[in-house]
Amino acid sequence: MDARPRGFYERTQHYLKESGLSVEGKRVLVGGAGTLGSRIVRNLARFNFEEIYVIDFDEVGVENVGYQCFHTDEVGLNKATTLTSRLQQFHPWTKLIGIELEVPTPSGLWSDKSFGYVNELVKKVDIVVTSFDVLAPRAVLLALAVKHNKKFVNVGIGSYRGYVKVLKEGYCPICERIWDEKVRYYTDPNLAEVVAAISVQAVLFLLNGKEWPSEIHVNVNAPYSMISANDVTNEGCPLCSDEVKKLESSREFLKYLIEKTY
Repeated sequence: MDARPRGFYERTQHYLKESGLSVEGKRVLVGGAGTLGSRIVRNLARFNFEEIYVIDFDEVGVENVGYQCFHTDEVGLNKATTLTSRLQQFHPWTKLIGIELEVPTPSGLWSDKSFGYVNELVKKVDIVVTSFDVLAPRAVLLALAVKHNKKFVNVGIGSYRGYVKVLKEGYCPICERIWDEKVRYYTDPNLAEVVAAISVQAVLFLLNGKEWPSEIHVNVNAPYSMISANDVTNEGCPLCSDEVKKLESSREFLKYLIEKTY
């Protein structure tokens, strides 16, 4: 007999069934637990995935309280572990795993051990979502997603504009913009909510083999054209090539990233 009570779980499952969607047995990896990432994890947990992994090495700052999904008593704690620990209380039938870890990048400290750990995580999950406020760790996770044939969603926000981009044949969600986008630490919280909601919907659609555009853009300063969807293609980049699938060791990935993306 199923011990789960009636209520939100039942309603969520009813919605998924009516929509022809399912998350049964599905695992998600979210990179980053900040303005976007914390909201994405919160929204994902509502759908009762099998497992949700969250990676972030940053600590909760006073500036994150309320602005992101954190409380005053969580200041100084790791974002990934404190977020998943709290959400686990609300969603006991989804396993939430927070991991205090910095994704190794060529521009930071590259660790064979950390790379091996992240590599195994990507192999374990069905889809990867990146929301870091810098692009280097996004690029590493994209390369690993391509290597292991995983679904991939790349999300970002500026002061009043945001985007949700997905990996598709003929389209790279990062492409040649790996190193040239500017970091935005402050944004409209309403924008973060909209982009996070669209990101989770993208996860649901992609995991169920449903059509989803390669790009969705949100502009909260344009109420009559706030959301635009485009199914575009691009030339791709070295991170999405077949060469990536041939890479095996940590050192091979490091050398390839340095040679092809810097």
